[in-house]
Amino acid sequence: MPKKRRIRRTRRTVARNRTSNKFSLVIKNLILFFILFVASLIFYSLSVHEIYINLFLLLSILFGFVTLAFIIVFFIFLVLRLIKK
Repeated sequence: MPKKRRIRRTRRTVARNRTSNKFSLVIKNLILFFILFVASLIFYSLSVHEIYINLFLLLSILFGFVTLAFIIVFFIFLVLRLIKK
């Protein structure tokens, strides 16, 4: 008869501050994409050539939407934090 193998069960560590880690990550990304959005708007207004104008316009639209998405996520985390307390 073959021996039965024992399976070791490892304990998984549960992060207690998952929401605060996510909250700080959202704030960092929000600040980063807002800075990129403002920089692309500044470069858009200062650029002279047509290709640079189109490039920085596209980048500003893209970074603007990403910034808006992070603002929405920030407010959702804020509401969840207020409801939790």
